[in-house]
Amino acid sequence: MNIQINEPGENDEGELESLFLLTITHTFKLNKINDPEDMLQEVKHQMNTFHSSEDFMLVARIDNKIIGTIAYGKMNQSVSMNIPESLRYLKEIKGVYIHPQYQSKGIGTILWETLLTRLKKKKVHRLCLDSGYTSSQQYWIEKLGEPTIFLKDYWRVGNHHMIWFFRIP
Repeated sequence: MNIQINEPGENDEGELESLFLLTITHTFKLNKINDPEDMLQEVKHQMNTFHSSEDFMLVARIDNKIIGTIAYGKMNQSVSMNIPESLRYLKEIKGVYIHPQYQSKGIGTILWETLLTRLKKKKVHRLCLDSGYTSSQQYWIEKLGEPTIFLKDYWRVGNHHMIWFFRIP
């Protein structure tokens, strides 16, 4: 696969919105979340990241088609309201979404490593990441270890929220 990693441009808005709708719909189904309004709110949240001057986004492309995203920026509310005030200055890795056909093919890892390399060059050394999707949490545990903060039954009974704080190696 010939994968290109770059920042999205203004002309990518429609394609990004379609990718977010597809991947978030897929994620909600995978996690047995039946809340169309919440799903659309998550798509809107990801598009706000794309439009934000405070956030930074990278996309993965194959044959000039966007197949994945990762973003970095201001901590979201579900994190900031559940952590010590002394850590609220940290930025967050967010918006890691990979097209279902390309999941488990290393694209997320390439996006992750590219973003961490860029952040390291900018002298960013400490970050956070959160996950409320059960299907993603095991992946992040394998990558980052046990979460720093575990919020039992945060979304509903049996659906926890996890927050990691980590240093860029």
